[in-house]
Amino acid sequence: MLLLQVRRKLLLGIGLLLLYAGTAVAGDTEVYSAAVQLSSFNLLFTKVTINDREVLALVDFGSSNSIELSSSLAGRLAMPLSNAPVKVTAPGSNEHPAQTGKIKLFAMGDYEERNITVSVRRDHIEAIAARLNTSFDVIIGWGFFSRFDVLLDYRNSFLQFSHSPFKCPGSNYRFGYAVKNGVPVIEGVHIDTLKTNFLFDTGAPMCNIDVSLAHYELPGATISKVIKIDQLSFEPIFRVMDLDLIRQSAGCKGVLGNNFLAGYTVCINRTQKAIYLRENNN
Repeated sequence: MLLLQVRRKLLLGIGLLLLYAGTAVAGDTEVYSAAVQLSSFNLLFTKVTINDREVLALVDFGSSNSIELSSSLAGRLAMPLSNAPVKVTAPGSNEHPAQTGKIKLFAMGDYEERNITVSVRRDHIEAIAARLNTSFDVIIGWGFFSRFDVLLDYRNSFLQFSHSPFKCPGSNYRFGYAVKNGVPVIEGVHIDTLKTNFLFDTGAPMCNIDVSLAHYELPGATISKVIKIDQLSFEPIFRVMDLDLIRQSAGCKGVLGNNFLAGYTVCINRTQKAIYLRENNN
């Protein structure tokens, strides 16, 4: 049922993304567009084509991979994989050593790329899908999106990317980001009396803070916290978690996830290393 709902909502977004396509970028640089949709689990999905198969993909800025396929999809494609594991810097990657393979076609919305290398980690995507009771076969990570300027409109359910920056009229907030171990990190986030780093993560259903910042709250609890980024103040709802993996891999004690990001249109300027947020009620 969830997959059917996502498919219907993706189709509803096509009209909107066609309306916006090509209008947000200075000059004549091509703008690529794809319909996206938040699932009932607050995860961001889009439809992609791998060779001749249309499958569901998770849009995950918190993954350092470019394009990751499930091992079951790799098997259905009879795709030869490299014998030597490839180092992957994403959290939890040591539990699922990566291999690589080639696909003939990757398509997302009106974007196409041919003869590209993808990664496969045995049972990694399958384990996530089982926890969410949601069938999907691809993760599109920051390794892909870091090559583009990006506009992500949660309210109108579309994603655009281009090799030129988007205009972001009416943006309420702007702050910088750095790339650490292949993922976007907001540095110098003030929370209580401390300063730490936050992962900017469309693959996280909600914002998270490390248990060490939660002041006696147990893992799994939810808590409201004021954070400050470059003198800008936000008050997301966080889930308390042990974030040891992203502390080690990206130096982060917090995560900005979809329960916060869904209130905005997100614009990412890769040259400026800047993130713009426009409130969706504007």
